[in-house]
Amino acid sequence: MPYVGIDVDSAALVVARHDQGAPERFANTPAGHRALVRWLQRQGPVQVCLEATGTYSLDVARALHAASGIEVMVINPRASKSFADALLTRSRDDAGDAMRLARFAASMPFMPWTPPSPAALALRQIMREAMTLGDEVSAAKNRRHAVSQTRLTPKILLRAMDRHIREIETRIAELERAALEMVRDNAGLAADLDLIVTITGFAERSALRVLGELATRFGPLDPRQIVAYAGLDVVHHTSGISVDRKPHISKRGNANLRRALYMPALVAIRYDPAVGAFYRRLIAKGLEPLQAIAAVMRKLLHAISAVLRHRTPYDPQKLFKQTLPA
Repeated sequence: MPYVGIDVDSAALVVARHDQGAPERFANTPAGHRALVRWLQRQGPVQVCLEATGTYSLDVARALHAASGIEVMVINPRASKSFADALLTRSRDDAGDAMRLARFAASMPFMPWTPPSPAALALRQIMREAMTLGDEVSAAKNRRHAVSQTRLTPKILLRAMDRHIREIETRIAELERAALEMVRDNAGLAADLDLIVTITGFAERSALRVLGELATRFGPLDPRQIVAYAGLDVVHHTSGISVDRKPHISKRGNANLRRALYMPALVAIRYDPAVGAFYRRLIAKGLEPLQAIAAVMRKLLHAISAVLRHRTPYDPQKLFKQTLPA
């Protein structure tokens, strides 16, 4: 079984077999993807490894997955970096990175990649753009507030800034309406959305953001795996008698998912008695407020996992047995 590594950038694909030295190069275009598939199929059944590099690697990974005789594994760039560190790699170039990915495929358990559905990918892209535009609105409002503190600011500037803010907010509303319509047209996504909004803290907007990040993830909705996927898993570091660092969340995961969970956690703390009691109990134990909020975000992920796996509405009695009053 030949193992092949592919180093991906915006313009080119550098391809190397684990048992050959000279790499091949293909354009990162639809025509280049077809040429790459033909070259790989001439090698016989192959297993291919590449890093997840966002939009640059998505199309080539989908093309390889659809081709016969080719298995694809898409790995976290952190795993690739750790593998390079284990090999004591000192210098980096495209050919060396491709060969290292081929060696990774040959040495590590092969985890076949399954592409997300087009609807899930579209939802994720739309909601990420809406969140980015939301950041622009916040920045624009802060600038507007700053310049309005003096009477010397021209009125035309304030009107222009107000118009800019309204334009961005209109674009956000258009994107969110389009995302909701797209989800409602997809039976599976619509059912998932209806289950998520049963959880206290989630309205349609926040549920769309979370669903966009989770729907593109393949594999079972195991709560521990989802928590790790969000980077909310707790890291412990102890060694001997001299090293005993405070536990902290890893943040080695989907930052967009963490952002999407923050406001629902605040709302749930305020309006869900079980979540509020859980939060206050953590504060009483000595946790900082941000640490307790992160714990609530983990609980919300457990709730999402439960309602999606069991296809039942949210029930706080099952998630917070110890924090509910008698």
